[in-house]
Amino acid sequence: MTRRRRGCRRGASAAVALLGLLPGACVPGAGPDARLRSAYLRLVGLEDARPNGGSELSRLVQAADTEEALLRATAVRGLGRLENPEISSVLEHALLDPAPEVRIEAAWAVAQARWGTSGDPALPALLEALDAERDTGVRGELARSIGRLRLNEPNRERAATKLVDLVGEDPEATPIRELTGALLGLEALLRSGAPPPRPTAR
Repeated sequence: MTRRRRGCRRGASAAVALLGLLPGACVPGAGPDARLRSAYLRLVGLEDARPNGGSELSRLVQAADTEEALLRATAVRGLGRLENPEISSVLEHALLDPAPEVRIEAAWAVAQARWGTSGDPALPALLEALDAERDTGVRGELARSIGRLRLNEPNRERAATKLVDLVGEDPEATPIRELTGALLGLEALLRSGAPPPRPTAR
């Protein structure tokens, strides 16, 4: 499990404990709606439980398509942590979510669902999302997640070339979140054995 996800798990557990002890507390950004707060806490509990099937997994999948962005993002994050390629279609659908915070979680989750297995099936969805995305934070997370995939040689070169293009000929002109994600993605790819590609002509 990555450091980021271990931190999320500790944070999720702390949120459950703290908000459970403080009935009047509000989830940051959620407002005073008690039903939303309760639904959030239930999802955090499911995320920590890491269900492999049954009704608990179904509830996470359903929550990934609920009305509230906070709940969708939490559900998508929880589904990614299951590291289950069989639910990749749900996560790839979340790459199209109207809320950028959900798309950020989806970008990470799509790669996380392929952890320990071939990432080749996930690459087209992440590349397509990157081409369509305009939010620099989401673009950075997509780039970083592309670098985390375990790819065959042709796809590693394809991914590396895309990330080099994202950095651009003048990195100082690239938005910082986008640049950071691209560099982290390239580092991960190079560590996995991808040859450094030449930037494509512009």
